[in-house]
Parts: sequence; structure tokens; C-alpha cells
Amino acid sequence: MCRRAWSLYLVRKGFVIDAPRLFMLAGEASGDALGAALISGICANRPRSVFEGIGGPKMLHNGLQSCFPMDPLSVMGLVEVLPRLPQILALRRRVVNRIAAAGYDALVTIDSPDFALGVARRVKKIRPRIPCIHYVSPTVWAWRPWRVRTLAASVDHVMTLFPFEADHLTGAGIASSFTGHPLADRVRPEDGAIAAVRAKLGLRPHSRIILLLPGSRAGEVRRHTELFRTIAVRLGARDPTLEFVVVSTAVTRPVIESLGGTWPQTTRFFCSGDRMPDQAEEEKFALFATAHAALAASGTVSIELAAMRTPMVIAYAMNWLSSRILGAMLTVDTVTLVNLMSDSRVVAEHLGSRISQDSMLADMTSIIDNDDARLHQLQAFDHVVKKLRHPAGLAGEQAAGTLLMLLDDWDRTGKTGVHRSP
Repeated sequence: MCRRAWSLYLVRKGFVIDAPRLFMLAGEASGDALGAALISGICANRPRSVFEGIGGPKMLHNGLQSCFPMDPLSVMGLVEVLPRLPQILALRRRVVNRIAAAGYDALVTIDSPDFALGVARRVKKIRPRIPCIHYVSPTVWAWRPWRVRTLAASVDHVMTLFPFEADHLTGAGIASSFTGHPLADRVRPEDGAIAAVRAKLGLRPHSRIILLLPGSRAGEVRRHTELFRTIAVRLGARDPTLEFVVVSTAVTRPVIESLGGTWPQTTRFFCSGDRMPDQAEEEKFALFATAHAALAASGTVSIELAAMRTPMVIAYAMNWLSSRILGAMLTVDTVTLVNLMSDSRVVAEHLGSRISQDSMLADMTSIIDNDDARLHQLQAFDHVVKKLRHPAGLAGEQAAGTLLMLLDDWDRTGKTGVHRSP
């Protein structure tokens, strides 16, 4: 009796499959964190589950068996991706062939929609009986809205991080579930943890710390490091009591080091790659919680900072052509999720190919020294974090429960895919 027939027999007898074999695909650091929480939640319910695919250090730490490296996918930009395109397309072919041949119970793709949905669409054509579940909705409500058609043709269900997305996708005929955002479940680290990370980095107990977060991808770091360093030097010259911390990963630290340059004398460097994933995560959030302000590259880090109530300025440099193309595709006037979800524009943004250092310095000075500006951001943060929490419990558990329910339902019905919303 084949695996699928045996599975259906067990379901008819009142059992569920207690060891699903999943191919999971994450293409960048934020997806790696989500995937790690998802794996933990699944293992809490089905400890014999098997996870294979593409992921980063957090997913590997939680039990993912790596089939292909994640590094080739960690690139951002429209023009910037072109040099890697042959490598990415070759990887996509290899991934699709493996999934089609290996008989997985499901394909679970996490964010990285351009690559992930391309894989899912091709898998569906070859093996239509493999359910495809996508975690993190593409931002079709913000830019490239036509991607909703690709999404509908590629996956059977979408688990969303933001509550408004589920309604948006259902309106387009795509089954979806709001499972909450794991960052909204983060509690402020205890004072002891904060004191420990300050001492570890050699920071003074009560100094004002300015975080510099140039990005999680090598290309982002190359574009932002010199800009962020210049702002830090100018801030340090204005107020020598400020202390700066440059935050990097195992991937981005060598890039920052290779760029050289002179940072303010009070600068420290924090690299999550120097620690085990769980320890690194705890120390990073302790650092965020104790920081006075942050200058960050646009991305998930804005939600991380909001969860720790750290006032911020967002920047994202890109070449002229990417900037023009992106501007033509955007359907909203801000790319920062805190601004979108709070229906405000309290977080200043500096985007594109021409970024004014003077304007960025003024905005950083404002959130460092202006109590009203800081308060407006903190109020928006609290509002957004509350909206991102799932009312039924922790986001990782909600996502895992939703995924297992979908798989069990698919096995019970014996139909081609997970039920779509009408």
C-alpha cells in the first residue's frame, strides 16, 4: 500500500499522520526566523515530523535538514538581482525536481515570493496533489498588485502576518488565515539581560545608545554602511556622549569589515553569528530594548524595533533604475509597516537613489532629542503591536496549528488541494 493510500486508511480509522514530511523554503533572515518558530510549533504537536529544504541557521538549529544553500536567494532589488539570475534559476530547477521526485506531504514556502511562488507554480504543474502553503503574504496591497494572480495559481493557502491581508486575499479568491506576527509576542527583556548585553559590549550603564542596522543582505550592507557611518560620525561630533552599536550577522559582518572606514570612537559591533541562534536572538532584543534610537535599513527590523519600543529612522538606498521602477509600481506612499498599520507617517523614511544626509541627520536628531517626536512613535508602536497579536495565542503556535489542520483536512478529503475560500 502506497504512503498516500495508507495515510487515508489511517484517517478513516480515526488517526492522523503523526510524522508529516515537509519541504520548507525560506530565502532570507526574516523568513528563517518565521520558519524556525513554525518548526518548533509543529514539533510540539507532531514530534516525529521531518523537515527538509532551504533555510538559515535558526531553521537548521530547530531541525531543518538543508538540501540547498540559502545564500543565493538573499538578494534584494530589481536591477541588483540580475547578476545572480542564472544561479537563482538553476537553483529553482533543482529545487522543483527534488520536490517533485521526493514525495513530500506538503511544500511550505516562507516569504521570498518571487523565488518561492516560482517553485510552487512549477511543482503544482508536475505534482498537483502536493499541497502548497505559503507563509507571509506578498505585499500585493502595496506594490505589483498583479502578483495576486500568480499567488492564486501557485498555492492552496496563505498564512498571513497582518490581519488586513486575509480579507484582501479572500476577496481575490485565495484561501488565507491570519496567524499573527511572532514579533508581536516578544516581551521586553528583563533588566538583568539588558545589563548583561551592555556589559558584554562595554557600553556604559546609562548611556544613550544609537543602533545602526545597515541590512541583513550583503548587497544592502554595501549600499548603506558608508551612509550610516557618516551619519554616526556627524551625530557623535554633535554629542560625544552617544554610543553606537553596529548590528550585523555572520553573512554581513565580513562585508562591513571589508569596507573599512573610521567609526566614532564610542562605536561597538554586535554580530549574531558569534552566538548560538537562541542566545543571539535574546541578546539582540535586549540590545534593541535598551537602545535610545535606531537608523535602520527598511525591512522586518522595523517591526522588531517597534516591538521593543525603539524610535527609528528608516533608510533604503538603491540604484537609480531600481528606484524609478519601484516608484512606478508602488500603490502606497510609505514602505514602513509601522506607518501603514498605524495609519500615520511617524517614522521618517529616506528611500531611493538620492538620499539627503542633512535631512537624515535632522530626523535622527529629532528622535534622539525631541520628546514629542519620540512619544508619537511609541504610541504608534503600541497600536501596531496590539493589532499584530493573534487573539487566540502565540503566532508560532497559531501558524503551526493552521498548517497541521490544513494537512489533516487535505488527507481527510482526498482532494487535489487544500480547500479554497469561495
